[in-house]
Amino acid sequence: MLRKMFLSIAALFIMLSSSYAVFKKKEADVKKNPVDILDFFLIIPGKYLDPFYGDMKFQERLNYINDVSSKQVVVDTKNAYLHLTEFITEMSVKQAMTYFVKADKSKLIGVSSAVSGCEGPDDCGLAFFEYKGGKFTDVTSKVFPKLSIELFCADADKKLITAKMNKAMKYKVELPHEGTECVVYPLGIGEVDNGLSPSEYETFLKIEQNFPYKKVLMVWNMAAGKFEFGKKVK
Repeated sequence: MLRKMFLSIAALFIMLSSSYAVFKKKEADVKKNPVDILDFFLIIPGKYLDPFYGDMKFQERLNYINDVSSKQVVVDTKNAYLHLTEFITEMSVKQAMTYFVKADKSKLIGVSSAVSGCEGPDDCGLAFFEYKGGKFTDVTSKVFPKLSIELFCADADKKLITAKMNKAMKYKVELPHEGTECVVYPLGIGEVDNGLSPSEYETFLKIEQNFPYKKVLMVWNMAAGKFEFGKKVK
């Protein structure tokens, strides 16, 4: 009995120790040769991150990762996944990063952000980058298909969708912690400053109520180095 208790306590200690691992990085070395997802987070230009994290310099970001108090930090270098959640009053600011390996072994770096707690749908962002010669290049439009309301709505409602609705529509894209499939969720259209007439917005709400699909999977095509539409999930 005592042996089992000792083993359980030892296992818990190991788990907690790994959760609070301290990362040591030198800026010059990381910039010269980034090797894991934490490295890419530390050196990516701030304009590509949520401003809360983007305003931090290299050492500030590293200190932030190593200090886990009052926030949630996941750094899984084995699965090339990083996820941060900061709680600010009634809001939460989330930042996620991962990368996808292409056929030529180069990496496509995915960056997503989400701010929750504001009025209306969450404010979410998504972008994909190539990293070559010390430079991040936004290639989102080349590797990720354009999203539309038609992906989620009933066939009978597709004729009711306008260009303004598609422009105002918001989505959340979940980057994978494991595997290579992204998940797209429809968030809707905010009631204020949406660019729609009252009748258009009312029509959209009726379309949204009839959505038969809750999410759409995006499949990584390693050979082509881009994402493709996958299964729709009810």
